[in-house]
Amino acid sequence: MSYDFSLENPQIKAWMNRQSDEVPVREFIYLHDHPLIRPNFISDIEVLIFVTGQHMLARSISGVAGKRLLAFSETFANLLEAFIRDRTEDGAKAVLESLREIYLLCEKIRTM
Repeated sequence: MSYDFSLENPQIKAWMNRQSDEVPVREFIYLHDHPLIRPNFISDIEVLIFVTGQHMLARSISGVAGKRLLAFSETFANLLEAFIRDRTEDGAKAVLESLREIYLLCEKIRTM
């Protein structure tokens, strides 16, 4: 496990971009147990969501993109709640899959 927990970590970045099948479960669980570690890919995506929202406002992007982002965010919140209750690796994988969908959508929206 690398000690770079940001999106700059090539393994995490590759998984987020669907270029790798190695899910960063250990990194996610470690960050969940050590929330003060910065930078990390969770906080990087949090910033990406904010920047994407600003981009959407500046470009007057609405409709399907916003609805999909909202739906993905709701799914993420529900899966995160389930993970916090049971703390299983399968739960972490589900949360990470959801987070990846948010990441990919934000990247796509920012190209509009």
